[in-house]
Amino acid sequence: MGFSIAKTKGVLRLSSTNRFQMHIFAAPMNPAYFNSFFIQERINEVLSPAISFFEPKEVEPTEDFAPCFILGPARSGSTMLYQHLSNRYRFSYIDNQIHLFHKNFRFGVKRSFNRFGHRPHQSFGSNGGRTHEQGLHAPSECGPFWYNYLANGQRYFEGNELSSQQIHAIRENFYFLSKTFEAPLLVKNLLLAERLKVLVKVFPKAKFIINFRKPEFCVQSMLLMRRSLGIDEEASWSAIPKNYPDFADESLIPRLALQIHGLEKQILQDIPAENQSTIVHYEDLDEQLIVKLAGFITPLPEMREGADSPKVHAHQEQKVDNSEWKTIMESVEKLDWSHRNG
Repeated sequence: MGFSIAKTKGVLRLSSTNRFQMHIFAAPMNPAYFNSFFIQERINEVLSPAISFFEPKEVEPTEDFAPCFILGPARSGSTMLYQHLSNRYRFSYIDNQIHLFHKNFRFGVKRSFNRFGHRPHQSFGSNGGRTHEQGLHAPSECGPFWYNYLANGQRYFEGNELSSQQIHAIRENFYFLSKTFEAPLLVKNLLLAERLKVLVKVFPKAKFIINFRKPEFCVQSMLLMRRSLGIDEEASWSAIPKNYPDFADESLIPRLALQIHGLEKQILQDIPAENQSTIVHYEDLDEQLIVKLAGFITPLPEMREGADSPKVHAHQEQKVDNSEWKTIMESVEKLDWSHRNG
């Protein structure tokens, strides 16, 4: 598989050149982004062998280690949920400081703890899930960490792709993060929906928060975000279901509806019955639900001292013209969404 890099409408895009033109990366050409975070991340990758000499020793994970993962389609409100939970409660999470050292994860964890300790991040903005401009303590999806173990470009994993050494390395790194901050671990990375079978193998007792949103608003939000990032209509973006090739040739709006529909069903199928999971609907997000979810993650969640979180509010309104809205509604209404009721 080859790759192409292009700059269009002030956006830098990295895409594959295979049949489905998988979109891998897009970011506004913001000088602050590329001159600080992006460049520093590349520098740290080059310096990784030297940094490894300063990396803290491993800590053996306990058998009952159970991080909680937030999953769902793109634009379903998962970032907002991640930010509110990690700011209000003393959960450990991967911040942008750790992201910068994804090849030396434990070094990044120590650096983050020494710099920020248990302070709230007070970060409630993002650009398509990316939070680099929100500061180094803002929660991160930290996609590059997973590419250290899983092939970048493969879109679905059956669960047998990792060696026992790789499984142990991921468990140990995450346990070190949780142990350092002395707090339950909360993780959000939407592409993990494509790697759920691997995830369950690495963390057999993991918990899952599954984020859904009314499909018509989810489609609309994905459509608008793709346009803001300058993504080609033919290219895929964000997590896609295993059956994506079956509808890859559909026009964009019907394809987005099928992407959301297929991914939701796949997530529910791939989470084993013995794992604790809960479904959250974006429309229901409020203060009480945040409290309930914190209790789902751990029985006695500890409030984070000094946190000042804004009120949780779900935004739902038509933002495209009537013609496109009609196409969105027709695409959504053709599909059976009864899986959400299970």
